[in-house]
Amino acid sequence: MERYASAEMNRLFSPAYKFGTWRRLWLALAEAQRELGVEISDEALAQMRARLDDLDLERAAELERRLRHDVMAHVHLFGEAAPAAKGII
Repeated sequence: MERYASAEMNRLFSPAYKFGTWRRLWLALAEAQRELGVEISDEALAQMRARLDDLDLERAAELERRLRHDVMAHVHLFGEAAPAAKGII
C-alpha cells in the first residue's frame, strides 16, 4: 500500500497513528469520566497525557503474543507507560 498512497495516507493508516488514536480515546474517556464524578487522579491523567506517543511496538507485539488480543496488549502497554492510570485504562 505504501507505494500507492500519499505520505498522509500512509501516516493515517500506520500502526503508530492507530495506536496513538486509541490512547487519545482512552484519555478523553478518562477525562469525561472524571468530569462526571469518577475518581481519577491528577497523576493518572498527567501520566496518560505525557505518554500518549510513547509507543513500544516490539513490547506491544510481545504482549499480543502472550495475551492473544491486540487491544488488550495495548491496554497493558499503556498501563505500563502510565502506571498511575493502569487501573482505569
